[in-house]
Amino acid sequence: MNKIPIIDVTDLYHPHQDPGDNLDIITAYALPEIELKAVILDVTDRFRAPYADHDNPFFRDPTGPRDPGFIPMIQLNYLFDRNVPFAVGPFAPMAGTDDPMRGVPRFQQAGIELILRTLKESDKKVHILSFGSTRSIAAAFNRDPSFFEFYRSV
Repeated sequence: MNKIPIIDVTDLYHPHQDPGDNLDIITAYALPEIELKAVILDVTDRFRAPYADHDNPFFRDPTGPRDPGFIPMIQLNYLFDRNVPFAVGPFAPMAGTDDPMRGVPRFQQAGIELILRTLKESDKKVHILSFGSTRSIAAAFNRDPSFFEFYRSV
C-alpha cells in the first residue's frame, strides 16, 4: 500500500478539552493508508490557566488548567506499537504574519523544528493537517519556505 505521509497539528490537551481532538489523532494512527510522520501539539496559553476567559463563550473553559497532550501521545504510541515523534509548538500568538517565532522559549520551538526536520528528511511530499491553529506551520514556513508547496482546489 502506498501510504500518505502526514504531519498532524492538533490542539490535543491533557486532560482532554473536547472529544474531537482525541478522535482526530486516533484516526491518524488507525487508518492504514496514513503514514503518521509527526504530531505537533498546538497549545494556547489561555487554556493553561485554571479558567480560560474569552469574549466568545465557545472558547471559555472553566475546567482548566490543561497541558499539552504528552500523556495521550505516549499512550497512543504504546497502544499502536509506534514511535511517532511529537513536540509542542508556541503557546503565544504570532507577532505578525512574517514572525518565525524564534523568540519563544526553546521548548516551544520544538514543534516548529519537528515540522521542518520531517519535511527535510522525507523522500516524499508530506501533507500537513491542522486541527488546531496554524501557528507552528506558519512559523516553520517563515523560517524556511522552500519546504512548502501549496495546493489550490479549482
